Amino acid sequence: MPLVVVLHGGGGSSAQMRFAGFDSIGDREGFAVVYPDGYRRHWNDGRTDMDAATVREGIDDVAFLREVIAETSRELDIDSQRIFVTGISNGAMMSGRVACEMADVVTGVALVAGSLGAEEAGRCVPSRAVAFLDISGTADPLVPYGGGDVTVAGRSRGSVLGVEDSIAKFAGHNGCSSETARRDLPDRDPRDASTVREVSYEGCTTLAPVRLLAVEGGGHTWPGRSAALPEALVGTTNMDIDASETIWAFFAGL
Repeated sequence: MPLVVVLHGGGGSSAQMRFAGFDSIGDREGFAVVYPDGYRRHWNDGRTDMDAATVREGIDDVAFLREVIAETSRELDIDSQRIFVTGISNGAMMSGRVACEMADVVTGVALVAGSLGAEEAGRCVPSRAVAFLDISGTADPLVPYGGGDVTVAGRSRGSVLGVEDSIAKFAGHNGCSSETARRDLPDRDPRDASTVREVSYEGCTTLAPVRLLAVEGGGHTWPGRSAALPEALVGTTNMDIDASETIWAFFAGL
């Protein structure tokens, strides 16, 4: 069966991350789900300018996730060609690092409310093409859509590449052309004051598409699921799409 590894955000936990609903989707679609816990609730996602124990203590989360996948594959009948990683915020950035450094293991990644860490982007040379999806809000108050310093409670938490720059980087890795298909998705819930624009790159490696879902006016949230933190802190949650269903549909098509 396929395997989806789901990574929590900074300060979160595996238990908290179950809000995304991958358990029920996995039961329905026949894939396994693993929710690892980061060291002291964080992932070492490649931002060395982030003040976190994972960075200070040099935690090797790439090695850890390799072992999580290997251990799961020893216990379950996992399809080695259909291993995927997704996450939100710090977990999204760790998913980006996985795409850069674990291309030999992972077929596709999906980032929610996050992009590549700036330093990770500078050294990212995947060993093979990895399918790449990013779902991020253009009005994210914590992780800037256009790139720059991540700010939480007024403190810098390192810097990131812009979402569209991260997408373009993987489009280049995957041999995509510069031409893109763009469309506005239906505004199913006008009350959330946000809409979704889809950008798909053309001509990519057959099994490694690149896609962006830019949530216009969206915040630091998981679309389709109620935010755990107040809107004043994280911004608007888009309800036009269900990010979890969208992510699985992307993975299922690989």
